Amino acid sequence: MTMLRRPISVWILIPAAAVAVGVAWFAMTSRGEELTQVLVDKGLRSGLEEFVVKRTIRQTVKELPVTEFLAIRGDSEAKVTVIEQAGGSVERYLDQRVFEINSQFNRGVSPYPGAFSQQNQCPKEFTPVVQNASGQGWQGRLITTFANRRRQFGVCEEKEREFEVAILVFSCQKTGTIFDLTVFTPHGQRTPAEILKDVACL
Repeated sequence: MTMLRRPISVWILIPAAAVAVGVAWFAMTSRGEELTQVLVDKGLRSGLEEFVVKRTIRQTVKELPVTEFLAIRGDSEAKVTVIEQAGGSVERYLDQRVFEINSQFNRGVSPYPGAFSQQNQCPKEFTPVVQNASGQGWQGRLITTFANRRRQFGVCEEKEREFEVAILVFSCQKTGTIFDLTVFTPHGQRTPAEILKDVACL
């Protein structure tokens, strides 16, 4: 994976997976399925070994098939959203996801370039880091941050930091499928970014 930092311009947030009012959906509980195999079936090698799928939600959002997985490995957790046939909506989704994370550090943040860095009051070491990222067959963004014991973002103090978090959002160039991988690992263990370094589109 190669990464290069650059300023991020964000638009007004319209979360793709959150527009679930009035859409067709169903949820099912999966026991014992390996997340790695489930994602291979979606065209992705994830590197998320030993994560076991506990819940799967399938829905249709704006006529796009969306599947969400929740998987557990010990105290670590992985949340994966797969948006198939996304096509030209990739950049908009990427910007929305970045804004969604940043806004949890400052409720008054404005969705305009530079606003987050100007208004966020968290110490620098706690602010989310956004990087361009790419790998085999994909391009996207990697966001690294921290979460509290409830796995909520917006941590600005050392005493609240329980989990390290990596959010890798990208699209596979061949299929146009968007993958949104969010991994929580207990602070001090192997970092989520390390776990995701070998992600590849198949």
